[in-house]
Amino acid sequence: MYSEAEADTLSEDRYLIFDVGSVRLATPLLSVREIVEPIPYKSVSNPFAPFLGLANLRGQIIGVIDFGSCLSMAPVDGSPDSKMIVFDGEDSKLGILVSDVHSPIVINAEDIITEALTEAVIPAAAVLGIAKITNDIIPIVSLAVLAKSLALLGAA
Repeated sequence: MYSEAEADTLSEDRYLIFDVGSVRLATPLLSVREIVEPIPYKSVSNPFAPFLGLANLRGQIIGVIDFGSCLSMAPVDGSPDSKMIVFDGEDSKLGILVSDVHSPIVINAEDIITEALTEAVIPAAAVLGIAKITNDIIPIVSLAVLAKSLALLGAA
């Protein structure tokens, strides 16, 4: 059994890996509330096109965002393997639809590059670093910051 300090360290190093189309991303596991199958939502008007609407998740109302649309890719909504990652946004709980979710992994701090990176489709403010995993590089993102950044871009 791990001591409390060891358990905290292990938790901080764990990341959830997920796909949005052909893009693979990671997010700190502790920022994820849960992963569920996509649930029905009710469309509401919103200037942010990827915002699909509101859903009732066991009595809690959450905003539903199609992450494929956020990244200027094909919409994820309706994909056979899609999942919803639920997390705490700045003002409310949000669920992002992603193409697929993989098992959490441990990424050691020495395998994460954190210096300034070129901004691409993902706003730089949301990128916590880039993980070097074998022959792959995976951007590590803050879902809350990413959702806020993309909403601000969509409203502009």
